[in-house]
Amino acid sequence: RGFLADEADFTMQFKSTILGQKQNVRVLISAGSKTSFTGAPTFKDLGYSEGLGLMRRVLMAPRGIPADRLAKLRKAMKDIQGFKTYKRLIKAIGEITDFIPGEEYEKMRPQQSKVYKSLVKSLAGK
Repeated sequence: RGFLADEADFTMQFKSTILGQKQNVRVLISAGSKTSFTGAPTFKDLGYSEGLGLMRRVLMAPRGIPADRLAKLRKAMKDIQGFKTYKRLIKAIGEITDFIPGEEYEKMRPQQSKVYKSLVKSLAGK
């Protein structure tokens, strides 16, 4: 039996996690403007925001980290986007590189929250 058997109606997962589970899961909806899974519509196809369901891996630093260390981390994350090995490994797990600096990501979060709240409300009414 699966880890969440009888415990969850659905989950949201990274594409690489879904691919790793092979036939043990059924994809109901795909994020993005184009489906990543044959036969599964996108959130946009179903009338939701195109960005709904897009998940990002986030690297966080401890509160109060010295500015010079934070600058080094940010530079390293930006620089790795151009490394061939990194690109190859990300592609191998079925993911994409989508680097968004922290300040830009923080600006996106209120809209993401609004869209997810709308989704939850629409599901609760059914």
